[in-house]
Amino acid sequence: LRGLWRLTWLEVKIFIREPLGAFGTVGIPVLMYVILSRMLGRGSGANTSTVASFMQVGLRSAGTRAARENVRDQGGLIHTARELRGLESPLQLAAVLAGLRERLAVHGSPPLYVSLDIDCLDPAFAPGTGTPEPGGLTTNQVLSLLEGLHGFDCVGMDCVEVAPPYDHAELTSHAAASFVWTYLCGRIAAARP
Repeated sequence: LRGLWRLTWLEVKIFIREPLGAFGTVGIPVLMYVILSRMLGRGSGANTSTVASFMQVGLRSAGTRAARENVRDQGGLIHTARELRGLESPLQLAAVLAGLRERLAVHGSPPLYVSLDIDCLDPAFAPGTGTPEPGGLTTNQVLSLLEGLHGFDCVGMDCVEVAPPYDHAELTSHAAASFVWTYLCGRIAAARP
């Protein structure tokens, strides 16, 4: 890892609770982030803030209001799926990416890690997940956001929560593969002079 990195998480739920971060079972990317940022930042004088340095996009089920407010109180940024309804094109979603760029600048422009839980999508686009919830993002929205990340200094991406047994006509698998492919193409484009 190149220094401290920051996380952008496309997800349905909030998994961070309380000051030290108790997590739900699928909050593994955030758990890894908390552990690594604290481990790498210890003694270096670097900002080891966890929640204050990441953004969640596509949130629909925050569990409790207290969990959502806890993230925001600590400086975390949440863009709910409801807030993003009707915004699909890169131009329409530019403010989300601009907000991310500003957050990274405040923290010294560290590298970015993207964790994409496929259940951020509406079940119409990704039925093959263990936690389908109506009202999610569209594939176009996620593709626009991923395409917009090509100018960011990214260290990696994961795409999780795909459940093939529930995946009618492989819609979810195709979406996940397309998202990873789009991210990788963005990395290639960013590396070109």
